[in-house]
Amino acid sequence: MKISAFLVIYNEEKHIERSLGSLKDVVDEIVVVHDGECTDRSLEIAKDFGAKIFVQEHRGMREFHQVFAINQCKYDWILQIDADEFLSPELKKNLRNLIENKDIDAYSFVWPLWNGKQYITKGFPQKKVLFRKNKMYYFSFPGKDPGTYGNFVQSDLVLEHQPLYNNYTFNRFRTKWMKWIDVHAKFFYREDFDNYNCNEDVLNRFQDSIDKQKKYANPVLAPLWMIQSIVVSMLRHRYWKSFSTWKVALLQGLYGYYLCIYIWKYRK
Repeated sequence: MKISAFLVIYNEEKHIERSLGSLKDVVDEIVVVHDGECTDRSLEIAKDFGAKIFVQEHRGMREFHQVFAINQCKYDWILQIDADEFLSPELKKNLRNLIENKDIDAYSFVWPLWNGKQYITKGFPQKKVLFRKNKMYYFSFPGKDPGTYGNFVQSDLVLEHQPLYNNYTFNRFRTKWMKWIDVHAKFFYREDFDNYNCNEDVLNRFQDSIDKQKKYANPVLAPLWMIQSIVVSMLRHRYWKSFSTWKVALLQGLYGYYLCIYIWKYRK
């Protein structure tokens, strides 16, 4: 069994060497897809690690390039990783053992939250990143993780995530998250979505979800969207476990609030 790792990046020279360094001699192939023209040394660094490099039209979010990236991967297992993520020593040591288990088709790993200086969680949340290729599926839509038709396991191994900034501040929400929300809302009105290995049932359930969200997108209901987003993040990601992550849940709630308004705005 062999592993293809892929990264979708946008000018990540400050992060990418650490990420690729953790993959070296662990995976069998590295695919790097750049979101538009590269204006820093990211692709030079990727080339030094022997990565297969592709430059695509600028779309503004990695989700829009993931189907393309998956299709460039040729091996049995797919590892999805971001430039500001890297394998912990324990994960590097055990990655090969994980894929040898014939009864498991996908794994998530502990993905602790980082505030720019230190982790604010331990043991949670989880992120799905490792998939048996012939059992995985994915559709290019903001916020959607790949899925699996097979058996899925939550591992205690850690995928490190250490961006150079704190992504969980109100200022970062204003300057970064709001851009995501704008792109996310516009995508609700696309006629088609790129997908990888999605069967009819998966696509129908996805479309039903999109239709319901568009139906109930109204400024009057935005506070309910916010409350629902807070509750979902508290329960799904276990943010209730730490006072430090209550703020993260609040930011997720604000995301839901503005997404509701923006979906309504683009419908009008």
